[in-house]
Amino acid sequence: APRLGWIVQAGHNGARQTAYEIKVSSNDYMRGDVWSSSKVRSTDSFDVEYAGRPLRSQTRYFWSVRVWDERGRPSKWSKTAWFETAFLDDDEFRGDWINSGEATIPSAQTPELLLRKDFRLDDRKIASARAYVAGLGLYKLYVNGNRVGDRELDPAFTEYEDRVMYSTFDITRSLRRGRANALGVSLGHGWYPGYPTVKLKLDVTYANGRTARVVTDTSWRTHDGPTRANSIQGETYDARLEQPGWNGPNFDDTAWSAAVVAADPSADLTAQFVEPIRVTGTLPVKATKALDATTTLYDFQATKAGWATVKLSGPAGAEVTMIYGERLSPDGTINNGNIQTDRYTLKGGGTESYTPSYSYNGFRYLSINAPAGVTVSSVVGKTLNTDVASSGGFKSSSELFNRYHAAMRNSILSNLHSIPTDTPMYE
Repeated sequence: APRLGWIVQAGHNGARQTAYEIKVSSNDYMRGDVWSSSKVRSTDSFDVEYAGRPLRSQTRYFWSVRVWDERGRPSKWSKTAWFETAFLDDDEFRGDWINSGEATIPSAQTPELLLRKDFRLDDRKIASARAYVAGLGLYKLYVNGNRVGDRELDPAFTEYEDRVMYSTFDITRSLRRGRANALGVSLGHGWYPGYPTVKLKLDVTYANGRTARVVTDTSWRTHDGPTRANSIQGETYDARLEQPGWNGPNFDDTAWSAAVVAADPSADLTAQFVEPIRVTGTLPVKATKALDATTTLYDFQATKAGWATVKLSGPAGAEVTMIYGERLSPDGTINNGNIQTDRYTLKGGGTESYTPSYSYNGFRYLSINAPAGVTVSSVVGKTLNTDVASSGGFKSSSELFNRYHAAMRNSILSNLHSIPTDTPMYE
């Protein structure tokens, strides 16, 4: 029973809604064949619960609304909007939970897991394709070699024994009809205390109504990835272990292993109902300082949550250490309690770029220790938080009050990563 809402606009004072009418349809002709509320006397304009025929899973519905004002005059019908259901029953989310089956003791020192699957589609026009992905741990999804979407640190944090959230991706334009296709998933730990696993279902609908399906099972192939260790507090990445093309079609995975069916978490599978975490802004470096012959301190002059994208070059095997922090010790080095540290080993041969995948940091400062022969050419900070919209603002004649407001807003966003956390550092 989805809840519907709308915004009423009027060009005169004293305007108010006195009634509404909603139509929900199976197509955009808006005949109200799924639900027609008729005229309902009410001032409600949000959280209006759908009350029509039972909805079907994995179906798009179209809806429109009109309202009556204080004089009993009806508005025009709104522009047509739509919503799409996912699974209305857990059993409809087919596929196994899979991983490599190699780790027996969960540890941040175990590497990320790469999983891939080749498949072929008919030479028919594709009407729609949806990939549904649930992860125990954090995942990134790839189709035919390209990252899908801009969600970070997905899925949202939950009590994993009670609920696991899944996300839905529209990959209609990413698939190749009549040709080889490939799905790829990379898995890290995140907040999950066990060994990371993933469950995926891809449903393809052709224009003629026929369907195709790909699910996670033992036909998938697995291999350790170049992220050799990871936790929310930092990562170790060895670029020499990258396997170009692993997430695209026709990759030679004969050296990879077959996926293993993992234990079902026996938790409720729920469509993710919070906004995803995204990169929401950039932080340019405002000042730099050489701490010693190999270490440079980068000051963004703003305390945020997120990470940095670092571009560098140098010989293969050289290791660069990146330490994030909010404060400096008396000696000018970062005071971070030995956390928020990333280590990157170069593959050599040109400019390389590194951005963390399974962690984030609270920081104003970033120190980079680069051994002789390594050149750091670019450092760009990125803010990372649940991508919520502001519903209001504040401005006064007092610059101090304005600064208070900006500080509190920054603090809330910097502590919003699917759930609110807390720290007084920002104020």
